[in-house]
Amino acid sequence: MVAKDPNFRPGGINLSWLDIEEKRFDEARARLQKMLTTRADDPDVLYEIGVLELRAGRPEEALQHWKKAHEVQRADPRPGLATIDALMGQRKPDAAAAAAKSLAAAYPEEINVQLTLSQALLGNGDTAQARQALQEATRLAGFDADRQVHIGRLQLSAGNPEGASHNVTKRCRRGQMT
Repeated sequence: MVAKDPNFRPGGINLSWLDIEEKRFDEARARLQKMLTTRADDPDVLYEIGVLELRAGRPEEALQHWKKAHEVQRADPRPGLATIDALMGQRKPDAAAAAAKSLAAAYPEEINVQLTLSQALLGNGDTAQARQALQEATRLAGFDADRQVHIGRLQLSAGNPEGASHNVTKRCRRGQMT
């Protein structure tokens, strides 16, 4: 399909992923940059360039692309989540916690945002706010057994065995105890 239509976005993104996997970063970068010539503010392409730059060992460039991807749209939290993950990987807990709080304000009903917020807050030593984020994540998870177990483990990391017990109990209520 890309041979027939070089502007076919999904094909171009998929080919760039193959280049990234094979560590052909220059080729992937060129392909993605070319895609931006038709739409300079394409959030998906900007996000992918961020992934590319992080894999190429250029975290500051990745952060710049994810910031732009986040700014040009408000429907997809992936750029913000990637930013927080990169900041935590760079051992910048204050910056990660600040970014996570901002993202949670923009996406309060996204469970992955609440889970990432709790982890960033735990990494920054703020167990009280992490517990609040985990309480919200518990609500959003409903009766999803796997999510409740994951949240329960995070509750234990936050020093909240009562919260972890609640998560296990919520899992058992649905008859899903294994």
